[in-house]
Amino acid sequence: MSRGPIEGGRTALSCALSACDVRKVALLLDAGANLHDSRGGYTALIDAAYGGTRRPDEELLSLLRLL
Repeated sequence: MSRGPIEGGRTALSCALSACDVRKVALLLDAGANLHDSRGGYTALIDAAYGGTRRPDEELLSLLRLL
């Protein structure tokens, strides 16, 4: 599995977090994705928070529990 940047310097984990996709985030973390990766100061938590603004609160909370 590639762990490097895929989309504009973003990782698969960053994209999954922005999409608030709990299932993909869990799979990526289980596969060893780096939760502490950052690009330009943006961390996984920031990606989750910004992505979560487009999702119901329950989905965002589930995602944040993984982190």
